[in-house]
Amino acid sequence: MGMYTRVGEHWDDDHPLILQCHHYNALLHQALTETPYIDGRDLLFRIASEEFYDFLSYLKKEENMVRPDDILEMAAAVYRNLGFGIIDFSTITDIGGEVISRSSHLALAYVKKWGLQPEPVDDIGRAFCRAVWALTYDRKLTKCDVVQKACIACGDPQCLFEITEVLDDAA
Repeated sequence: MGMYTRVGEHWDDDHPLILQCHHYNALLHQALTETPYIDGRDLLFRIASEEFYDFLSYLKKEENMVRPDDILEMAAAVYRNLGFGIIDFSTITDIGGEVISRSSHLALAYVKKWGLQPEPVDDIGRAFCRAVWALTYDRKLTKCDVVQKACIACGDPQCLFEITEVLDDAA
């Protein structure tokens, strides 16, 4: 049994994990994204993707993973065990692709607390997708963009994330 399967126990060897309830995560997300003098959505996306990348890199190294399929399977298990939802990375490639989440912790929290939303809200899912793609295909985080095309919080049946490789040299 791989180390990443124990994440749900809130402890991963010498790395303690803190999991929060949907109320906390939704309120934190709302506070960051609705603060008028910062781009909270971008800030959350960048910081969360960096943290996810570091944690997943640690697991990849500890499990000596090299095959993309193994890394993607591990990442989906981590996402699920952290309570973020169910996510499918099976169709992404080294140039990007689409990721589907049939169950999103953050999107469902928004619906429960405030009803349907006018725009997608799952910036945690976006950040996780970015980290997974960069790690799986050995790219810098800045070489990846993720746009949420559909969201459960908007009434869609699932969350859909579109991953694209950033090709310009400025990134």
